[in-house]
Amino acid sequence: MNILLLDFVSPPHPAPHALLLAAAATLLLIALLWGLRRLARRITRAIHERPALQATPPQQPGTELLKRPNPLAGRQVLGGLAALVRAMHGLLAAAALWAWALALFSLLPGTRELARLLLAHALDPLRSAGAAMLDYLPRLLFIVTVGFIAFALIRITRFGFAELGKQTIRLPGFPAEWAAPTYRIVRFLLIAFAAVMAFPYLPGAGTPAFEGISIFLGVLFSLGSSGAVSNLVAGTILTYTHAFRIGDRVRIADTEGDVVGRALLATRIRTIKNVDVTVPNARVLAEHIFNYSAAAEGPGLILHEQVTIGYDVPWRRVHELLIEAARQTGHVLQDPAPYVLQSGLDDFYARYTINAYTRESNGMAGIYSELRANIQDTFHRAGIEITSAHYTALRDGSRAARPDAPPVGETTPLRVALVGPTEAPAP
Repeated sequence: MNILLLDFVSPPHPAPHALLLAAAATLLLIALLWGLRRLARRITRAIHERPALQATPPQQPGTELLKRPNPLAGRQVLGGLAALVRAMHGLLAAAALWAWALALFSLLPGTRELARLLLAHALDPLRSAGAAMLDYLPRLLFIVTVGFIAFALIRITRFGFAELGKQTIRLPGFPAEWAAPTYRIVRFLLIAFAAVMAFPYLPGAGTPAFEGISIFLGVLFSLGSSGAVSNLVAGTILTYTHAFRIGDRVRIADTEGDVVGRALLATRIRTIKNVDVTVPNARVLAEHIFNYSAAAEGPGLILHEQVTIGYDVPWRRVHELLIEAARQTGHVLQDPAPYVLQSGLDDFYARYTINAYTRESNGMAGIYSELRANIQDTFHRAGIEITSAHYTALRDGSRAARPDAPPVGETTPLRVALVGPTEAPAP
């Protein structure tokens, strides 16, 4: 067949005619290579002269970072297109050279055998590939069928879980926030099942080389994915335990902030300093999770601040001032009312803890700051110092260390105590 095709492409010619045809083929090759080169240069120049691709500004608010152009990504895309053009130019030039060599060798009687070898080397792989493709068509049809069924099932499940997320379809005991993660799990299972079904029908699936590569990849995956699998399992458990949701103010280990993203592998927390911290889900599951937003949605989150006041100030007066400071703080609920707990009686002072309810868990830092400022202002207006007194005094035992009872509307008179070590008088 190669001989007949060679004779059809280039029948024998006399020597002068063969030389003329060889010269014409060479000129045609030169013209074709010159044209391909000019075309490739023109296309490459047009690609490089285009401005760098920029990201399209989104319409949604709160995505200012995405509005900035990304010239680096644009240059990478344009560079990839230019490389593709150069590769196509090289491929077409190599095909032209091969065709010229085949035609040239077939024109000359002394090189017709060489041309026949070139044609055989080119057609035999194509013939073998065509026969293999025809034999593989039934297997390919099965793979396409499996892929189509998996694609249809994924589309159906995506629609169903989207409706569950919108609450247009309701299932008892299935919250809306479970829709997206459950869809991802079901989609993964469908893809894995389709891959298992189609695996035996892949090209070369029964060869020893394919089996060896499969075993090698399986060993690599089992050795390198232990951490990923633990994070995946932890993320699934966290999803279905209602530990937290997007937007909740939480504290996990030593990280406190708002949950801005959660996936099956990791959770992203944005601190009050606008720092995004990515915590692996295995670490999240192993630590205590403090969810401040969950309590704020119910009776209210209790904010508390502790002060220490000396025993010379009546404790009832301290309670009144602390409650007054809490009532003046923004976002503090008046019902339930703030209250004070005496959390300790130390050697030199008493400990008081003011407790106030709020529903603004995401603004805890600002509320705490305002509460502390109001405590200072309230005590300063009352003439009471917020001190943790440590003092020494010489006593004769005739007076008890308890607060005097001043008349109503008056404060305790100022007394001076000797602070620090004392020196004995000189003899």
